Amino acid sequence: MKFDPLPAAERKNRGIEDEQMALVVARLYGRGAQKMQEAGVKANDAIVAVYGQSDLTTETEFLAYLRLTHGPDDSVEFTVLRGRERKDLVVPLW
Repeated sequence: MKFDPLPAAERKNRGIEDEQMALVVARLYGRGAQKMQEAGVKANDAIVAVYGQSDLTTETEFLAYLRLTHGPDDSVEFTVLRGRERKDLVVPLW
């Protein structure tokens, strides 16, 4: 996956503070893309939390957290913002 930060104007419009996570799924690719799509992740979703944790504000922090705390067969709960709707998705990793 490739993530981009949600632009400042969009953050404000959606009520997301600057210090809160808001990473937009720019692309789904690679060997895990199909699993993620099957779990419900879509391009342009904004990931706003992992297990309720919303302080991972950069792509680097987010990916490092996932790699350091989860193994290759683990799944993770993402909270995504799709438009104005929040969804909790259980997503398999790697």
